[in-house]
Amino acid sequence: MTRPCRLYLEGNELTAWQKQGACLEKTGTFADTPEGVADFSQFLAVDRKKRFLLLVNQEAENLVFDTHPGLPRNERKQLLQARSKRLFPDTPWRCTAPAGKQQNGETPVLFMALANTPTLASWTSRLSSAGAALAGIYSLPQLLPQLLRQAMPADEFFLAISRHNRALRFSLLRHGQLCFSRLITADTPFGIAEEHRRFLEQTARQRGSTPTPALCLIGDAEWLEQTVLPNIALRITSPESNSASLFVSVSDRRWPRAQFAAPEHLQPARRQQAIRWLWRSTALAASLGLALTMERELHSRVQHQASREEKQLHESIDAEIQQINSTLAPSGLTSGQLLQLASDQRALSLHRGAFATTLHALSQVMDASPNIALDELHWQTDTALPLTTTTHHIHLGGRVTEVDSTTAQTTFQHFQAQLGKTFSTTLSRSLAPSAAEPGFKFQLQLDPSAHR
Repeated sequence: MTRPCRLYLEGNELTAWQKQGACLEKTGTFADTPEGVADFSQFLAVDRKKRFLLLVNQEAENLVFDTHPGLPRNERKQLLQARSKRLFPDTPWRCTAPAGKQQNGETPVLFMALANTPTLASWTSRLSSAGAALAGIYSLPQLLPQLLRQAMPADEFFLAISRHNRALRFSLLRHGQLCFSRLITADTPFGIAEEHRRFLEQTARQRGSTPTPALCLIGDAEWLEQTVLPNIALRITSPESNSASLFVSVSDRRWPRAQFAAPEHLQPARRQQAIRWLWRSTALAASLGLALTMERELHSRVQHQASREEKQLHESIDAEIQQINSTLAPSGLTSGQLLQLASDQRALSLHRGAFATTLHALSQVMDASPNIALDELHWQTDTALPLTTTTHHIHLGGRVTEVDSTTAQTTFQHFQAQLGKTFSTTLSRSLAPSAAEPGFKFQLQLDPSAHR
């Protein structure tokens, strides 16, 4: 937002100041003459959207301290307005400001008023006629606490004397808050010392016996060097003989809330502010809507991309399945049989160690039975059940090479006994003479699960 233009009214002259970056520049000087009024009208017409703050430095100021009881906000506001109107009935330029902490249920209040001088009435009337956005009217000493806020001594009472060409402003602060101020004509060193003495006597009569306040001088370097007063605690150098530029340079965010303009004088500024906030709200809503739309569009694109990638993956898997099916079609196996085959292959792989152990045990029995010859050896399982759940069997087919039947029977029984130490055996076919070759044939079934 553009920084407001500061207008400074002193005597019959109005000056305009504008912040340019960190610097404050004087952009116009207007005398209370027909030429000055014309120049000011043209100045106002340059930028109709500009806001203005009017700072007044006049002799006829009034400050009154009072207290009011603790009341609800609306009642307190009405009470303060009525009290201010009774105190200052001859001027519309009135305001109130807190003047300390609440004590005994009473809140101290500073009632302030500017005199309705023809000069002030004339310039404010021109601002109103031009429809200028006047955001507030302030008195120069109101900005003194902010000007001194980082350098103010901790004394209870503090007196600031600021130079304004051939006039001096005496402003008394207590605990950092303004409590008394006067603009006095005095230029010579003797006149300054005399006015300083009179000011202290006047405040003493009004407030009783108080300590001599610490002193702050605000003015150009030459004036500060020539001025000799007691109890000087602080010197602030102004770039020119009128120190108003230091007050005007206070950031507009630090100007006090209390100001002298009546509500009707502030309507253009408030209307402008309302329009500005409306535009900002509209822009914010549009930005949020655009951001939400973009977020939804992005989310939709991400989902569409994920869906497309998933579809491509499914198509790839289907193609692989079709290729596998075409490769396995000649085998004549169904898909269920192929799955069972894969499962059985894994199960056989897992039992590879058990097969080796079983065959090793069988070979030891065969080594101890030289008259036994094996013609066949194969594994058998129930094909209706998976290998992981059924029992495996070994089927042996062989011959006893003995020629004599009795000797062959004895050898076979010994062979069975040796197998029985390792396996559970079942005779499938008892000894019978072999027709093809000498010996007696037999068939046995071994159960490896009974291995012990």
